Amino acid sequence: MTYRVDIMVYKVKVYPSSLLLLVLIFFTSCGGQDDGLYTIDLRFPDYNEITLSEMADDITYTPLSNDSPIGTYYDTKVFRDHIIIPGQINGISLYDREGNYIRQIGSKGRGPGEYLYCRYIAVDYEGKEVYVMDSQQIKVFAFDGDFIRSFAITQHAGQHVSDSRGYENSFYDIYYFNNYLFISVYIALGMAYNDWVIIDTLGNMVSAKLNYIPSFESIIGWGGETYEYNNQINYHNHYNDTLFSISHDLSYKPSLLLNLGITIPETKESEQENLNKRFFIKILKVFETDNYWIMNCIQNPTPLISKQYYVIVDKETNEMFFMNAREPSTSNYGPRYTGGIMNDLDGGIPFQPERRFEENGREYMLELVSPFALKNYVYSDEFKNIVPKYSEKKEKLIKLADSLDEMDNLVLVTVRLK
Repeated sequence: MTYRVDIMVYKVKVYPSSLLLLVLIFFTSCGGQDDGLYTIDLRFPDYNEITLSEMADDITYTPLSNDSPIGTYYDTKVFRDHIIIPGQINGISLYDREGNYIRQIGSKGRGPGEYLYCRYIAVDYEGKEVYVMDSQQIKVFAFDGDFIRSFAITQHAGQHVSDSRGYENSFYDIYYFNNYLFISVYIALGMAYNDWVIIDTLGNMVSAKLNYIPSFESIIGWGGETYEYNNQINYHNHYNDTLFSISHDLSYKPSLLLNLGITIPETKESEQENLNKRFFIKILKVFETDNYWIMNCIQNPTPLISKQYYVIVDKETNEMFFMNAREPSTSNYGPRYTGGIMNDLDGGIPFQPERRFEENGREYMLELVSPFALKNYVYSDEFKNIVPKYSEKKEKLIKLADSLDEMDNLVLVTVRLK
């Protein structure tokens, strides 16, 4: 079954979660309006898969050296000459584009010039600086690993008690944007003072967008997504159906409507009832390319079980593709992986896009894969029986798998989009 994306011209369908917000958008938005808004309805998806060759025309594998094992990681940032990966154990690792380890950027710890957390980082690539959100501070490090400075952000977060609503901010995603730092605020437990805050690289306020949704009782922690695309920052909060695009002049406008069936609850009990009725609980990740919107969504069929899915929307044809996230399983023919985007380029493990980057005028998507999963798949009967689009790439992948140890560091998988 296929779904189509409706293009709406000012006759915007308003969902209960954003009635007040959309009214305010039309009267107070800082940016100019487009002729219309796309809307994507995620309430009732059905399976309709897409293959990797429909989206991409090349795939490459870059094993990361074992000098700094990544393990659990938060993000992968690819630049002209470098790969930067913040990890839970070792902190922020810097590699060259061939996967050779260069150094750690800063170090984990509680001492001066160290960071305890590095889940959210921003990179000034031209200035060769990394901004690390570490609890109530932002700490700045050079690419050579040295600590440069730090500044508090408490004046922008958690100190709005003078406001009649008594809201507080909890900061999450951070991006280096037009020489400023864009920091996302997502509604947590029914409260947030801002949607986002923009500060300079010394911590001074530049601008902010007020969250117009009054406080409500909620059992859900924070939820939202922020990503860069086409020289803009794009922001979505789970309790709004509106995705905003923020330009370099810091003006903003609504650019997409995402309907998951979320409503502002009257009580925690009513919110739980709504959760039980919804197909998706929330969107874990969203980004876009020139041709697609890509969303990683989560479903909770029972309180103890969660399942992840991918939703991909073709911008030109408006077709929606919906598939399970990649999962390992066993069969009479050995280990196999179901879900993900079927890799018919070289027959390798199904692809799960994590983010987009651009290089030399071409778009790419990437993910990190464990050598264990890659080798398991390549040695399976399922792989042996696949006839991919590029047979020579299949042979190259076999040689790569043979060269890897199961305990080696992660492998960066990159696909070049058409």
